[in-house]
Amino acid sequence: MENKGYPVNSIRICIDETDSEQGLMSGKIYGVAIEQPIVFRNSSELLLAIDDALNQIGKPQASSVIRSFKAEKNNRAVTYRGDPPRYHGYEEIRAMQGEQLTRDICFTSRQHSTWQGFVQIEEEPYRIDFASDLELLKYLLKYTEEETQN
Repeated sequence: MENKGYPVNSIRICIDETDSEQGLMSGKIYGVAIEQPIVFRNSSELLLAIDDALNQIGKPQASSVIRSFKAEKNNRAVTYRGDPPRYHGYEEIRAMQGEQLTRDICFTSRQHSTWQGFVQIEEEPYRIDFASDLELLKYLLKYTEEETQN
């Protein structure tokens, strides 16, 4: 991630617990443009939590809107925000750590009802690109399992 700041279209995933046999993980999502941490208790909730986070941020904008046939009280309009509000500073987000794994993820687009972007690896001077939510989830499960084995 950037040294001088944390991009608003990025999140920090902090994974606290995993069950690699069942492919489950739990933890929290943080971001400079996310007012309150978003908690997830399993892999499915993680996918929904990331979508919720990106909808809160409003950047990148989804290329399609998923229909829902039930009325929701907390239905958030998915609107693009060129300059989303920043609720937290760079250092505050950097201080958040998961018990098993912490990764910074930058989302570059939301095409074909999925996400594209990259995972920044702090321990290494490189990044891993992903072209779908499934690729991202597989990456997180793989590296969480490797971290728990070390």
